[in-house]
Amino acid sequence: MDRTEILERCTKKFRSYEQYKSDERYLRICLKYADCCSDPLDVFKFLEEWEIGVTKWASCNQTSMTQPTCGTVRPSTTACGHTIS
Repeated sequence: MDRTEILERCTKKFRSYEQYKSDERYLRICLKYADCCSDPLDVFKFLEEWEIGVTKWASCNQTSMTQPTCGTVRPSTTACGHTIS
């Protein structure tokens, strides 16, 4: 299984779990998957459709003037158990 398949499986597996919709780690997986796709716009449509990252984006947008590092994501282990750096 290659990296793209792993990322795709992770994005699909956790899309309906509310606790992951604003989780930086999950959003990061989705964005890394978009980087691997021939049409990344499909991934952003997926994010919008499932309301993934909406809360995180709104929070960062609201505090961006006072917290310049808002949205910075640290390397971590994904929900699928793979380390993404």
